[in-house]
Amino acid sequence: MKSRHFLLSILLMFSLSGCSNDSEFDETLEKAQRGDAEAQYNLGEIYDKGKGVPEDDTEALKWYRLAAEQGDAGAQYKLGVMYESGRGVHKGWAGSYYPLKWYRLAAEGGYADAQYKLGYMYATGQGVPYDYTEAVKWYRLAAEQGEVNAQFNLGRMYARGQGVPKDQTEALKWLRLAAEQGEVNAQVYLGRRYAEGNGVPKDHTGAAKWYRMAAEQGDALVQTTLGNMYAEGEGVPEDNTEAVKWYRLAAEQGEVNAQAFLGYMYANGEGVPKDDTEAFKWYRMAAGQGDAEAQYKLGVMYESGRGVPRGDTEAVKWYQLSAEQGNASAQYSLSLKYDRGEGVHKDDTLGSVEAHSSTKLPEDVIVHPSCFGFTVPFERDIPKNINCSSEDNNTPMEVEGIGVYAKQLDGDGNNEGYAYYDVPSFWGSNGNRLAFYEIGINTGGSGTFSSIILAKVLSNAELELLFFIPGGDRCNDGYIDLGDFNNKRIEYTLAATPFRLINPEDTTDWRRRNLMASFWSMPGKDPNPIPTLYNWMPYSDIANSAQSCAGRIHKAMSIEDGSFKTLGVSFDKERLVDAATGDLASCFTNWINQTSFEKDQFISISDWDNAMSKLGELCGHIKPSGPS
Repeated sequence: MKSRHFLLSILLMFSLSGCSNDSEFDETLEKAQRGDAEAQYNLGEIYDKGKGVPEDDTEALKWYRLAAEQGDAGAQYKLGVMYESGRGVHKGWAGSYYPLKWYRLAAEGGYADAQYKLGYMYATGQGVPYDYTEAVKWYRLAAEQGEVNAQFNLGRMYARGQGVPKDQTEALKWLRLAAEQGEVNAQVYLGRRYAEGNGVPKDHTGAAKWYRMAAEQGDALVQTTLGNMYAEGEGVPEDNTEAVKWYRLAAEQGEVNAQAFLGYMYANGEGVPKDDTEAFKWYRMAAGQGDAEAQYKLGVMYESGRGVPRGDTEAVKWYQLSAEQGNASAQYSLSLKYDRGEGVHKDDTLGSVEAHSSTKLPEDVIVHPSCFGFTVPFERDIPKNINCSSEDNNTPMEVEGIGVYAKQLDGDGNNEGYAYYDVPSFWGSNGNRLAFYEIGINTGGSGTFSSIILAKVLSNAELELLFFIPGGDRCNDGYIDLGDFNNKRIEYTLAATPFRLINPEDTTDWRRRNLMASFWSMPGKDPNPIPTLYNWMPYSDIANSAQSCAGRIHKAMSIEDGSFKTLGVSFDKERLVDAATGDLASCFTNWINQTSFEKDQFISISDWDNAMSKLGELCGHIKPSGPS
């Protein structure tokens, strides 16, 4: 029915493109007046679209109604559309039960567009009570006729378990059918599923395929995503020129992230010749839309005179806007401008950021190290506010440069360990200052536990804890160091034993498990071993002593959701050569000598995973000697 009406509409568009008195129009009118439903529908279409005659909603409604009352499903659907939009009818009828009446009649007559519309009404509670089961029923009828929107929505309902049991196979079936018809939302949805491994094996190549289809239809957000994939070589060959191409298409549509990325590419000469003027242009567009990182970059360009005449006042303006959104780099740069009186009136209450390597810490940042006792692994009652005024701080503390140290003494003056911290980065002023603390706590034994906190300094005796990044004991995820940070994430590194290096994403407390090893062989004691790389165990197969530092694991914590991500590793080959024991020793050493990594070179997690695969090819067959 729908295809017949479509063909007739095409014919009428050409045949009635002249004046309204030609023979074709007269013939259609005569048939319609004699009660021919098809002619009535066509006449309604002529007046609806103004094909050879002036548009006339009243006449269109009149002829659609006559055809609809004879059971013409296409006319019934058109009548529903006109009632819903209030065209040719009294305003009070728009949005009433009249659209539903005609949509339902058309849907029951098999008209796919009406079936989709009825499904949508039930899914959204539009004119009817919410009813996902009814929505699925009508979506399915339309989808089986090839209605692309119905296929997409039906796929999503299977994915979410709305009106039907959740079924990822059925979801993918309908989403794929819609995507193959060019439905851009379905293409994006499929791309995201493959990228995340949601209902399908994670497949960046598959994700790129569907994202490209959507991007070629002009979806700006997906164009940006595709640009990122080319920039990072994710699912496609790394190609900065292709990345720039997609960033530009999205940026020209006003997509703020693409504008910021394009600015970065021009600033660094990646995929395009380095061009500070172009970099400034795109950063300025993104900054104008409120992108904090672009605002910060714009401040840097004004401060350095790159791509724009140097101007401290403009630099401060953009640093301020970025800092107000929490961009740590902008906050730091802004404080420096106030401290130096550049672009502002010099104001020590707003600035006052010291050069960390040569001056002492500001008084308000210094708190007694004993305040950080909550950071050790067996003290996990983490406070929101760290109030040092109630602490017994009679134990002397030493302050040198950016470091603070204090011994922990019992009531008799005996040493119970020590606590220390460095403050590698701080900015703002008294009462409005943020500071990072790199903390180490020794409780009297051999262990020294590390962590990082970001805190707001409320007063000289009180901190508000914003973020807490726990570490471990010495070479077992200890000796934590702060890396780069911005308003999106905090990067840091942890010391790693050989065993930790080859299992960089393992978070098991192996030291504590090792202390329990004596129980593992006792009857009735099941240690429930945790899988490790090739089932090699710490201590017995690969060195894991807290004193056997071999390298560092590079991680990042998301400020947005608090999640952690492993970025990569770095290490010293010489410290890995004797790391393995037993039959594994010679094979492991051979693998180490075959690697081409330089000392302390940063190795991305993907490159390290490849190296681990090669280790498996060489040594993975060797039976571990540890507990199984």
